Amino acid sequence: MTLVLDIAHRDDGSRVAVACEVQIRAHSIGCGFFGRASKIPVAVLMHDGSALTAMDMKGRQLDVETLGKECPGLLDAFGTTDMLG
Repeated sequence: MTLVLDIAHRDDGSRVAVACEVQIRAHSIGCGFFGRASKIPVAVLMHDGSALTAMDMKGRQLDVETLGKECPGLLDAFGTTDMLG
């Protein structure tokens, strides 16, 4: 699975972002090709000014550090790793 982070938006000091699974496929047919891509949200991340939390799309709590390993740049998008609650 490849995760990418949609840009974190700031609103009154809090931040919200979505980590999405991205799949890109390309196929060749004769001398042509076609491709398709999908982008599926897998986690919502929230920073309330003191702690960074994450939940899946069913509302279950996720481990932010583990998610950060699967999504390069996730922790940097929120500043530093000292934001973990």
